[in-house]
Amino acid sequence: YINGQWIESSSKRFPVLNPSSGETIGHSYDCDLNETNDAIVGAKTAFTQWSQTTGKYRSQLIRRLFELQMRSAPEMAQILTLEMGKPLKEAMGEISYGASFLEWFSEEAKRIEGRLLESPWEKKMIMYSKEPIGVVAIITPVRNTLSDIFCNWNFPNAMITRKLGAVLAAGCTAVIRPAEDTPFS
Repeated sequence: YINGQWIESSSKRFPVLNPSSGETIGHSYDCDLNETNDAIVGAKTAFTQWSQTTGKYRSQLIRRLFELQMRSAPEMAQILTLEMGKPLKEAMGEISYGASFLEWFSEEAKRIEGRLLESPWEKKMIMYSKEPIGVVAIITPVRNTLSDIFCNWNFPNAMITRKLGAVLAAGCTAVIRPAEDTPFS
């Protein structure tokens, strides 16, 4: 998914496996350098408009994302269970936990503000404002091939939502690189 569209990748596909059965549950693409650059350019283009939106508007859209995740929780939990082996009840808990970051940052988007500070110099004041800075790369941990321990094992969905919520609330855009073991959730 690049620049608001599902694309047909020219990159190699790799299987996403159910760890409990070894069964292939789907395939994902290993984006190449050109596709990665396309994603960055698309995010940079979107940034020019997104960064100019109001905190209230960003809040409404992030809240909508929270609502969509909660509405899709059963399906998302099933995907999470298939790709990482987490019991379904725990997967439902993670989807809710991940959504809670979106809910939190939907409220925080309205509170991004500057400050007026007391100056150490007479007849001077210090003011600052918080402004979006650009495209953010969201990279989730991948499997440690030396020890075969999943850094991402516990919360692959929540690792993205907690980062994405903050990025969008601040007025930035993002390119997300999920772990190859759990790209669907």
